[in-house]
Amino acid sequence: MCRKFDEAVFIFLSAINDLVGAEGSQELQDVLEQELLNMKIILAKSKAFVPPTPEEIEKEAEGLGYDADGDKFCEFYGSKGWMVGKSKMKSWVMALNRACKDGWCLRSGKKEPQREDPEETLKRLQAKGYC
Repeated sequence: MCRKFDEAVFIFLSAINDLVGAEGSQELQDVLEQELLNMKIILAKSKAFVPPTPEEIEKEAEGLGYDADGDKFCEFYGSKGWMVGKSKMKSWVMALNRACKDGWCLRSGKKEPQREDPEETLKRLQAKGYC
C-alpha cells in the first residue's frame, strides 16, 4: 500500500509542479507537500486491511512450515469479500495458519510439517516445570 501511495504522491507533486511552474510559488508547494505528508500519516495509522497476493500467502506458509496453495486461499477468501463469518478479516496470517492446520489450503500430495513426538513434548514441558 505504501509503495502505491508514494507513487501517487510523486505523480500528484509532479502535476502540481507543472501547474505552478519552475518560478511558481514555493509557499504553495510547501503547503501541498505538508498536506500530503499529513495524509500519509493518517493512512499509515488507519491500518486498513490489504488483501495478500498468492505469492505472499505461499511465502508466509513456507515460513510456518507448510506448502500452501496461495491461489486457493485467495480465491476462497476473495469470494467471501475477505470476511470471516460476519466480520471483516483483520489478519490474513492468522487465517492462513488456521487454514493450513485444517489442511484445506495445502497443495495436494504434500505432507504437513513434522510434529514433535508427544512423549518428547511431555519431557520438554516437564523439564521446564510446566507439568
